[in-house]
Amino acid sequence: MHTPLYREVIKEAFEITRRKKYLWLFGLLAAFLGNGGAYELFTKVFSQIINTGVTFTDGIKMFFTGWRTLPWAPDTVSLAVMLGVLLLGIIILFIVAILLCHGALIISCARIHKGKDAHQTKMWMAAWKSFWPLAAVVGLFKILIVASVGFAAWPLHLILSDRAGTWLVILFPILFVAVICFILICYFLSFYAASFVLLDHLNFV
Repeated sequence: MHTPLYREVIKEAFEITRRKKYLWLFGLLAAFLGNGGAYELFTKVFSQIINTGVTFTDGIKMFFTGWRTLPWAPDTVSLAVMLGVLLLGIIILFIVAILLCHGALIISCARIHKGKDAHQTKMWMAAWKSFWPLAAVVGLFKILIVASVGFAAWPLHLILSDRAGTWLVILFPILFVAVICFILICYFLSFYAASFVLLDHLNFV
C-alpha cells in the first residue's frame, strides 16, 4: 500500500483550500489554537522578565492584589461587575467558537478526502456533539504548554537576579531548547488527539 508523502499531503491540503473556500472560516478561527499562540506567550513572558525583572507569577499577583488600592465606589463596583461578566461571556463564546471550528475543520477535511459531502451546518453539529472530549484534549495540552513556559521562565528569573547556581546557568540553554521542542510536540499531539476523538472514537467519517 502506498504511503502518502508530505508533498502529496501538502498538495491535497492546497487543493482542498482552493476548492472549498467555505473552510476558510473554520481555518481562520482554528488558527487561534495553533502553535503561534504558545510561542507568543513564550516570548512575552521572557521579554517581561528580561526588560522588567517581573516574572509571570509576579504579574498574576499584581493583577489580583492591585485592584484593592483602587478607589471603589458602589456605582463603580456595579459597572465593573457588569463589564467583567460581559467580558467573560464574550471570552467563553469565542473559545467555544474556536473549538467548534477546529473540530469542524478536521471533520470536513477527512470527509472531503474520502469524497463525501462536508456541509458547514453538518460539520458544526458534528463538532458540537464531540465538544467536551475535544475541549478536554485541547485544554490538557494547552495547560502543559503554559506549564512548560513557566518551567523555563523561572530559571531565567533566577539567573537574571543572580540567584542561580553555576549548573543552572550552564544547563539553561539546553532547557530552553527542550521547552521549545516540548511545545512543538504538544501542538502535534494535540492535533492528533483531537483527530482521534473526532474521527475514530465517534466514527463520524
